[in-house]
Amino acid sequence: MKKRDIPNLLTCLRVVGIPFVVSSYYLVPETIYPFLIFALISMTDFLDGYLARKWSVTSELGAFLDPAADKLLVVSLLLVLAIKENTLLFTIPAMVILLREFSMSMLREYLAKTGQSALGAVDNLGKYKTFAQMSALALCLLPYSLMNQAGYLFLYLAAVLTGISFLNYLFKLRKNTLPAITV
Repeated sequence: MKKRDIPNLLTCLRVVGIPFVVSSYYLVPETIYPFLIFALISMTDFLDGYLARKWSVTSELGAFLDPAADKLLVVSLLLVLAIKENTLLFTIPAMVILLREFSMSMLREYLAKTGQSALGAVDNLGKYKTFAQMSALALCLLPYSLMNQAGYLFLYLAAVLTGISFLNYLFKLRKNTLPAITV
């Protein structure tokens, strides 16, 4: 395996890890195992980007795979947790996050088809948003006795950052090339 392939392999491991964290959530509920598996696969998000930049092996494939892997992980766990929590307090921020993630996927696909992919590139606000989402999900995966309400607090913080991040992209796009988008 070549050094340049390692960051993309780490990103793929994040996707492969999704069934393991979801399965552990159902098979060994109210234990720390789902949290530990999630924490491990979430760390690949930091590590893949760090190595790609350090080794100067960033790629278009990596730029596509990384946010896609994040979305798959976040969406999968939000759906699982929303079913378990079954409360409006959880569903509202989960819906904000889900709607933004699907909207950004559609927007990035449109930008790719129109040759404007660079406008949809992940920015620092998007990275903070992802960190907040991953932190919220990690807390929500802890046994209830450990989680308390910290998971909900972080979930709302993540939802706010998610909304701000989406508006930031829309304003940036409107300013640069897409006058048809009105905000």
